[in-house]
Amino acid sequence: LSAWFLGIKKPKVIFKTWTLMGISHIIIVLLFTNYFNTKLNGIGYATIISQWISLIYIITEIPVNLKKINIKLTIYKLLPKKEIMFLGSSFGDLMIRTLLLQTVYLVTIYISSRLGATALASNGIFLQLIFFSFMTIDGPTHASAPLIGEYIGSKKIKKFKSIYDNALVSAAFTGLVFTLIYLTLGKNLINLITNIETVRLESYKYIMIISIIPFISSLAFQLDNTFSGMLKTKEMRNTVLYSTIIFLLLAYFLTKLWGNYGLWISHIVFLSLRGILLKNCLNKYLKNLT
Repeated sequence: LSAWFLGIKKPKVIFKTWTLMGISHIIIVLLFTNYFNTKLNGIGYATIISQWISLIYIITEIPVNLKKINIKLTIYKLLPKKEIMFLGSSFGDLMIRTLLLQTVYLVTIYISSRLGATALASNGIFLQLIFFSFMTIDGPTHASAPLIGEYIGSKKIKKFKSIYDNALVSAAFTGLVFTLIYLTLGKNLINLITNIETVRLESYKYIMIISIIPFISSLAFQLDNTFSGMLKTKEMRNTVLYSTIIFLLLAYFLTKLWGNYGLWISHIVFLSLRGILLKNCLNKYLKNLT
């Protein structure tokens, strides 16, 4: 659904959906842990409920936006075979990419559980803080994708570069703001989310390394949406594949050496590598155009 709203140039709906998920998650965590005494289970309940809330919201936006842009759904007009094949190939690439990203997430949860219940709860908090920053960073990058696709399609390279540069600066600035917020207010945010002292103390150890993730991720987010706008899904798939392989290898070895620190170092390398590989692909693509 997020991809569909991006395609019809409605990035605000995506931003509102992810913001709703992040804010509702924090509120529900506070309710469950502070008032219903569900302890660590409350974080899991909050994750499920907030995702359902955001899903219901984005579904309700479909008829509203269809009416605004005067689109009527019909099954009578099919795309040409060539375009259907292209869409099928793109869908396959994006599905593989999504499965790989989910693999990174699930492996993170699995390794966290192996490190103990306290580490699992602590990393759950960090994942929510990170995802919340990702939602905001993704705003300007999502908004740029339709324009990037339009300018690349019409070979307006100067306009493409202008949109790309502006979106990248916006994403990097947003990431830097979150990095500074987490560095300065990280402990306060942790205390707000959980009242379990052992989880708080465990989380304090890693707030420094977690804080740099929003800024580090900004390049990967901008380039991911750039390639999405250009419909270059093969490159998106391959770069995530290579980055995931490196992540899995690093996570296996570094957690044996440095525990939870090793896990988050692996995440930083994963996000950095995605950005570097996509940047290399973009440079090659633009070189072939000129």
